[in-house]
Amino acid sequence: MRCLNCSSIFNSKREDALYCSDRCRVAYHRKIRNKTVTDNSGKNIPNHMKTILSLCDYSGSWSKPYKEQGYNVVRIDLKRGQDVRLLEFPGEVYGVLAAPPCDHFASAGARWWKDKGNSALLEGLSVFDACARIVLFTNPKFWVFENPVGRLKDYIGQPQWIFDPCDYGDPYTKKTCLWGNFNSPPPREKVGPIRAPSGHHSMDQWLRNQGFSLGKSRAALRSVTPEGFSRAFFNANR
Repeated sequence: MRCLNCSSIFNSKREDALYCSDRCRVAYHRKIRNKTVTDNSGKNIPNHMKTILSLCDYSGSWSKPYKEQGYNVVRIDLKRGQDVRLLEFPGEVYGVLAAPPCDHFASAGARWWKDKGNSALLEGLSVFDACARIVLFTNPKFWVFENPVGRLKDYIGQPQWIFDPCDYGDPYTKKTCLWGNFNSPPPREKVGPIRAPSGHHSMDQWLRNQGFSLGKSRAALRSVTPEGFSRAFFNANR
């Protein structure tokens, strides 16, 4: 882990720890309180001082371009032992990328909604609400929520942007919705999706062509943010 204040590497029993010591935690919040000039454009702030919170994106694919350009990327995911619902106030944040699990929202699983009942829906909404709490109280320069087409819109309204990976150079379809305060990434390097056998998804066919075996890993592979979109989003929101 890298300390949000001094940038030193440290170990902690807590997977969501942001500071190497109480001294650094206090010092970081003191800097925020004493800060009198804020460049809201972000143009004059060095990248290593821009914190990007990557929430519920286990693969790290969406935040990868930010990491490569030296941003301070903090990744929080339950599969890493970090529950976003328990994340404490992280201090000043430049951007938030949130991809709350779609298991209880995506239309692809609509036939199981009735059997799952409200408990599953409440579980999904609790994770979304935790991400929204972070956005509300950190007030980042940009923030965005991602989810496939489904019933999340019933609780937060229509999305600002809808795309398919093939709009950004990845040759498959997976209609994805974005909500938030961000610059919409214009499509680039558009390609046609590969053909899949009748009744199959083009993304599944693309994964097979890449040598992946689906089975139990299918859901995890399908949740990875497409590389072309990740880079286009980064270029539009820096």
